This record gives sequence, C-alpha cells and structure tokens, in this order.
Amino acid sequence: MGYATVQMVRSATGLSTAEVSDSEITQYITEADGEIERYTGEAIGSGDSRYVLAQAASTAIASAKCFRKMGRAEEKAEESQRHAEGLKQLLGRDIALSKSGPGVY
Repeated sequence: MGYATVQMVRSATGLSTAEVSDSEITQYITEADGEIERYTGEAIGSGDSRYVLAQAASTAIASAKCFRKMGRAEEKAEESQRHAEGLKQLLGRDIALSKSGPGVY
C-alpha cells in the first residue's frame, strides 16, 4: 500500500473520475512512492514520525502528475511539485539529523 490514497489525491486536486481514473492515480502514487524511497534511501513505515511527510509528499507528487496528464493547469502541477520537493527536503533533513546523532547539526 502506498503512502497516499486515491482519495487523498482526489481531495488535493479536486479532479473527478471523468478527468483522471482511479487506476491512473494509483499508478501516479506508485511512481511518487518510488521517487520518495529513492530520495530517502528507505521505505518509511506507518509508525515512523516522518510517515505524515511521506504521505504529503506522495499526495503532492501524484497530484502534480495528474495535472500534467491533463495538459492544462501547468501552474497547479508546478505548485504541487514545489510542495513535494519541500517535503522531500524535510524528509531528507530529518534522515540526516537522525543519522548524525543528537545535538549534531
């Protein structure tokens, strides 16, 4: 199961099934999760404090893919992608801090 859900992406985008199918959104979520795990170098479990960041990043990346697929609303796609990049940076920073030990920044 992915970090995001189809419903999370639908809520974030406001797109209907006529505009983008559930199977397309599921594929975008899979791609988004792969991108997140390549970036962080690990899968983030639901018990991990960073899980909510992974969910938000997955939702934002999948949303950007939906908007790009539609060939319109490039501004929305770019906004979602910028949001996703910021969340990925937070995930990466959190990983770097946890690996460096307490008090080492």
